[in-house]
Amino acid sequence: MDNPWVLLPSKPPFLLPQDEQVVRAYNKTASSNHCIHPEIPPEPYLGHPQARVILLNLNPGFSAHDAAFYKDPIALEFNRKNLDHEETDYPFYLLNPMLPQTTAGPKWWSKKLKALISIAGRERVARGLCCIEYFPYHSRRYGRFPVILPSQQYNFYLVNEALSQGAIIVLMRSKRKWLQAVPALRGYERLVELNNPQNPALSPRNCPGGFEEIVNVLLDD
Repeated sequence: MDNPWVLLPSKPPFLLPQDEQVVRAYNKTASSNHCIHPEIPPEPYLGHPQARVILLNLNPGFSAHDAAFYKDPIALEFNRKNLDHEETDYPFYLLNPMLPQTTAGPKWWSKKLKALISIAGRERVARGLCCIEYFPYHSRRYGRFPVILPSQQYNFYLVNEALSQGAIIVLMRSKRKWLQAVPALRGYERLVELNNPQNPALSPRNCPGGFEEIVNVLLDD
């Protein structure tokens, strides 16, 4: 399946042509918490989709810090390379030390992956993990979007490909949505669930059924 994100405009609004009409119609009635923010680039995934550990999340969040973060040309460059699946030293680019790690997405992910980073190191984690979002665009909170966007099908395809390669799959959030979108997840032997998806940190306590295996995979690379 071709990657639709190579067609994302290089300037805002950052909406794929096949998504734009539906997103604009949704935003006309959406609350401030659920409104989609096309002024910053989407993050349908973070990292290389052929990573051996795949994290399934709901959608990228939004805050004023995110808006400021993406004014940095380096952040925009890394985002674009990520969308295009370009090879980089830190495929999970929000962990790249060239970016400030104290604001926006880098801060959130550094906290959620702290236990793994302390054991395997930042670069190994950035190369060994990929997060795939159920919904690609930023909003403060995920709203009940009326349809499946065309672009979402690519992410579902990536998850199915990861299953065929035997990747460890970690359900961070929205189990029901993911099982509906990718039925092959049901009964998958390497599916890992978190004790507390409201605080989706990958730690020994929150991820007792898979943390050790994830660490072993990262250290083996």
